[in-house]
Amino acid sequence: MIRDTILNTVRAWPSYLSLKYVDKGHPAYKLIVETFPNQLRELLAHDGKLKFEGSTGRGTITAAPWVATFDKRVTETATEGFYPVYLFSTDLQRVYLSIGLGTTQFTLLYGDNSTARERIGGAAQKFWGIHISR
Repeated sequence: MIRDTILNTVRAWPSYLSLKYVDKGHPAYKLIVETFPNQLRELLAHDGKLKFEGSTGRGTITAAPWVATFDKRVTETATEGFYPVYLFSTDLQRVYLSIGLGTTQFTLLYGDNSTARERIGGAAQKFWGIHISR
């Protein structure tokens, strides 16, 4: 199911990317923004605390799409907090399941400078050190 969606996205992406601007009627857009998030919604038991979102860019098409699951208790947007996200490589040969970290929150607080980048790096390192115990 999700595997087929990923493979169909890989096939549809080159023609979509060549458009340069987001086209809501294109199959690649529908796969990333509608199909993939809906499949995650069906697979994951939740009680309304999760939000599923895919993106092919805003206005201009991004080099590679992504699909995230936001825990509304942490964040509802890719610009703040942290969240699991499927990230496609720019050549669409790989898909990574990663922890996304919203960086806009750092630049709003510290500005777009080395301090913000240091804080982003520190936050990312903290994620590497987290151990889940039962």
